[in-house]
Amino acid sequence: MKPGFTLLELLVAVAVLGMLLVLLNQGVDFGIHAAALQERRQQHSADLPPVETALRRLLANADPGIYPEPAPFEGTSGSLALLTQVAGPDGLPQPTTATLLVATGQLRLRWTRHRHVERFGPVPKPQTLVLLDGVEAIQLDYFDRAKAAWRSDWQAETLPALVRLRLVFTRSDRHWPPLIVALPREALER
Repeated sequence: MKPGFTLLELLVAVAVLGMLLVLLNQGVDFGIHAAALQERRQQHSADLPPVETALRRLLANADPGIYPEPAPFEGTSGSLALLTQVAGPDGLPQPTTATLLVATGQLRLRWTRHRHVERFGPVPKPQTLVLLDGVEAIQLDYFDRAKAAWRSDWQAETLPALVRLRLVFTRSDRHWPPLIVALPREALER
C-alpha cells in the first residue's frame, strides 16, 4: 500500500477548508462592518459622553429632602425640576435649583444657586446652559418603588427610585440609548 490520500479524503479536506474560508470571510466582513458602524456612531455622538456624565451627576446628587420636608423634585414627561449639588467656582458642591428641558431644538439646563433663606435685594436670574443641539424632545419616566412601575410624572414627597431619560433627535441618524439613573434613597432624618 502506497502512502497518500484517496480522492474521498481530498474532497473532504477541500470541503472543510472551503467552509473554514467562508466562516473566516464572514467574520472579517462582520468586523469591518462593526468597526465602520462604531466609527459613524462616534462621529455622530462625540458630544454625548460629557452630557451623559453631567446628567448622571445632576440626578445622582438630587436632594432627597430633610424629614419632614418633602424632596424638592417635580417631574413631567417633558421637563424636570430639582434641587441638586453642583460644583461651584471653588470646586466644592453647592446647592443648585435646576430645570432640565428642551426648547428651540436644544437640551437646556436652567439653573440658579439655591437660596436657603429669603434675602433682601434682587433675586438672581436663572442661567441657561445648552447641553446638546439638535434635540427634538426629551422623554422622562420615573420609577415608583412602592408600585414597582414607571410613571410619566412625579409629584410625590420622596424621590423616585430611578429616572429614565430618552432623547429624540431632529436627525434620524443620531441615536442615544436611554439613560437610567438611581437617585438617593432616603431623606435625612433629624
